[in-house]
Amino acid sequence: MQSGTLKRILSGSTAGWCNIFLGLLAQIITVPIYLVKWGADVYGQWLALTSFFFFIQLIDTAHQTFIGYEVLRFGRSKLEMLERTLFSGIVIGIIIGISQVLLFVFLFYFTGFESFCIAKFSFDKQFVNDLKILIIAYSIMWAIFGSVGGILVRGLSAFGYYPRMAWWSVYINLISVVIPAFAVLLGLSFYQVGIILILVTSLGNIQLGFDYYKLYKNLQLNPNSFSFKLGFSNFKLSILVVFKNLADALRIQGVRIFLAPLAGVSNLAAFSTMRTGANVAMQGLHTLTNPLMPELMRFLQNKDQERSEAAFGTVWIMVVGILAPSLVIIQTFIGKLFLVWTKNQILFDPWLFGVLSLSVLIYSIAQPALAIVSGNNIIKPQLVVSSLMGAFVIIGIIILVPLFGILGAGFALLIAEITGLLGYSYFAKKWLSENGLYWPKQSSNRATLSVIISSIGITAIILFPVVKWITLSCCIASLIWNFCRYLNTLPEFATRKIYSFIPFLEKIYSIKI
Repeated sequence: MQSGTLKRILSGSTAGWCNIFLGLLAQIITVPIYLVKWGADVYGQWLALTSFFFFIQLIDTAHQTFIGYEVLRFGRSKLEMLERTLFSGIVIGIIIGISQVLLFVFLFYFTGFESFCIAKFSFDKQFVNDLKILIIAYSIMWAIFGSVGGILVRGLSAFGYYPRMAWWSVYINLISVVIPAFAVLLGLSFYQVGIILILVTSLGNIQLGFDYYKLYKNLQLNPNSFSFKLGFSNFKLSILVVFKNLADALRIQGVRIFLAPLAGVSNLAAFSTMRTGANVAMQGLHTLTNPLMPELMRFLQNKDQERSEAAFGTVWIMVVGILAPSLVIIQTFIGKLFLVWTKNQILFDPWLFGVLSLSVLIYSIAQPALAIVSGNNIIKPQLVVSSLMGAFVIIGIIILVPLFGILGAGFALLIAEITGLLGYSYFAKKWLSENGLYWPKQSSNRATLSVIISSIGITAIILFPVVKWITLSCCIASLIWNFCRYLNTLPEFATRKIYSFIPFLEKIYSIKI
């Protein structure tokens, strides 16, 4: 890859990691503040309100995702189509934003919403009024900065500005976490903190708006190129993205919904706690795949086989060289650390932890295929695969949890991830073949082999704990051997770039380039 491409990926990835750490710090630092100052009941209401804010964004976010991928798909080489798609999307975004505001005004003031909340949830009248004002204020803010701004931000990714927008996201998330928490610390009420959150988010978006206005002015795109017909056509297709996102949410949240009645709340807590590491690993992977997406789409547009393979390799090299050996090493000593972390309140299940680790590895090697399918807005296959994955999770939990306990839920997730890998790989290979490109079979096989070696190693560590250090040594040696063979499958310019960063690899393993 060119140095500019690598810099953009690294910058975007760093911004992604900052957002992850910000989220973790928010949980560690702000949760006690809210609980001490407000109490569990009011904090629960606050969580419900912020969750509802997510619901407000559901249709809009799906539309923005679709438009964002369309813009990447056309790229600078098809500037006229990019302009039409982008500005048609903005017009539809304005309509969506205004419609949502009017919908909430009608719901809150022309139906029995207030009476329903008071009767059903025993809310007092003042709280319901505060709730109505906050939701309408947030929907107005979102209509101005989210419905339109979200599309404008995604449009800039096609011009190499993804990292810049990612750092703006870090800034807005930071002030949206810190300032409301500080307001709670000062003793402000639920309503006051809600207003502060909306104002702070608006302020951050205004600053962002000045920046992307300047960037778009320099790009000199034609805002009059919009088409209502194209805009509504894209909006109808984006509705499928809503259903796809709901299927993904069912897969992720469905575990909690179905596991609690089948295994009990304490087992649900154990499962969720042991899944924490897997969740962080997946989020970490996204810090690489998200900034990589604009670059990959550019390579695919240009039918650049070598650089497309290098983009796939950027993900797989992390799996083969870092993630796979790390998970095997963690499996060796995590038991005692887990008990210390949970204060001996939750028993450690090495089998469940191992199965969840393998799920992460399979999810990781599926990312290049998923990037091809999602980046090209191949919506119906995405919906089919996501629905199948969600169905396997739910059916698997219902069948396997009574047989194996919470380990059965782990198996259900593993089956779902294997389904996703097979499904997305099939559709990705099909698209590549139809567009004069081909799937990098050798690199893919080496990435898959790293998962197989890791699964054998993790299983042996669990079954034979007396010789776990010998098992670990053999497994790591095998993974290193596989990593070296993997480097030989990459395009020559990619291996040269790797050796420029890690020169001893070429000397130690005598890999010819």
